[in-house]
Amino acid sequence: MVADRIDFPRAIQAALTPLEKASLLRRCAGKVDPTLLLAFFRDSDPFVRQAARHAFENSVTAETLAHLRLPENAGQRAELALVMRKFSSDQRIRHRVSELLADNDPRVRFIALRWIGEEKLAGFSQQLATEIRTRPMTGRLFESSLAALDMLQENRKGAEYEKREAGILVDILKNGNSQVETVITALRKLQAVSRRDSFQDHPALKLELLKRLLQHDNPEVVREAIQTVRDLDSKESREVLLEIVLQRHQYGEAANEAVIGLDPADDQQRTALLGILTAPGSSWTVAARQSVQQATWNEDDRRALQRQGLTLNSLTRAPVSRIFGGLLKAKGIVDRMATADADRGRLIFYNRRFGQCATCHQVDGRGGMIGPDLSHVSDNGVERLLESILQPGKEIAPRYTSWMIQTYDGKTVTGVLVAERGEVQTFADASGKLHKIRFDDIEEKKPVTASIMPEGLTDRMTDQEVADLIAFLSRKR
Repeated sequence: MVADRIDFPRAIQAALTPLEKASLLRRCAGKVDPTLLLAFFRDSDPFVRQAARHAFENSVTAETLAHLRLPENAGQRAELALVMRKFSSDQRIRHRVSELLADNDPRVRFIALRWIGEEKLAGFSQQLATEIRTRPMTGRLFESSLAALDMLQENRKGAEYEKREAGILVDILKNGNSQVETVITALRKLQAVSRRDSFQDHPALKLELLKRLLQHDNPEVVREAIQTVRDLDSKESREVLLEIVLQRHQYGEAANEAVIGLDPADDQQRTALLGILTAPGSSWTVAARQSVQQATWNEDDRRALQRQGLTLNSLTRAPVSRIFGGLLKAKGIVDRMATADADRGRLIFYNRRFGQCATCHQVDGRGGMIGPDLSHVSDNGVERLLESILQPGKEIAPRYTSWMIQTYDGKTVTGVLVAERGEVQTFADASGKLHKIRFDDIEEKKPVTASIMPEGLTDRMTDQEVADLIAFLSRKR
């Protein structure tokens, strides 16, 4: 046979294209030393790596694989982990899952988690339960750990799964030994669980728990706890926010997360905001100015402001977009990107009474679930982001189509479909309010061509503030 006369190692090295290389790798199974194939596990082309795995699987024995030392390169370890999974029926290979689960690279650990969950390797339950509580985990890795744990314990569905998931998250938050990254991820996840399907605060998400986290020795955990208190948006949570603002020197910059959660319509909260505005040089002034844009001031408030040389016009300024129109507004924003501040932009994004973005959108697992998740829009570029903010109705993904629903009892609701359970659909309107409607109660339902995101959300913002918002959304995560 011709294949028997090919010098595969030399031919593969001489291949000019990834296609040629992948083709030769597939044909060399059993004809090349398996350890030589490991080098191709680092190739930049995914098809070459897949072909190398295929050749390796057909060139190695379980005995060799059971004793093969894991490479130093993380990419090679991930590819080798996929090969090992093909040999999962061999008990010696299964024992190596523990080694993969303890790996420092999240890709390797993710493969191990899927392996454990999908094949229900119950012997790893204790290690997995310990890992999720003691090792730093974020994003997909955390989700996979939760899913694998559940699959090992009967793979319960619906409310039962959610109840167990919330229990694990609370255990992590109460565990004083949990890693900071894991605590932050668990806190965001618990809030997401509280909104999912029922869109009500989960019974596990208690203010008592959050107050404990406010005393954490890590400032990032404290900031995250303040954000979660703010997002509960209840009478009790706003009282906690007020306490934080009144004791803001204890919390430093993190207190800004509480400032943007205050409601100036409440006398006590407006007084607290006024106290910040009349304290020159305060690091919380920017957030306070945002929060009072639509405040109604009484005479005592006006006099207090005037004593500090402030006027109502200085607090509620007329931005450029109201005067000169969209094109000049866009140019002004682009000109100010050089001085844009992502931290100021974050405060705008999460301020429900100013930017209002978080009413519908999420970033890093925090915010509403009505519009698209904006965690990874940085790849879109500044111009595309600017266009979507100033002209929200120009391009609408089908998933976020608005619907106008008329019910038999004469009610009309316009919103995005956010959940569907049994005979009930849940729609969210532009203010974030949720409407649960039974199928049998709908007389007419038709799509709306306009975006649910209202026009003119930036009308209260200056060019610099919109630039700050774009800087926050553009930040790589």
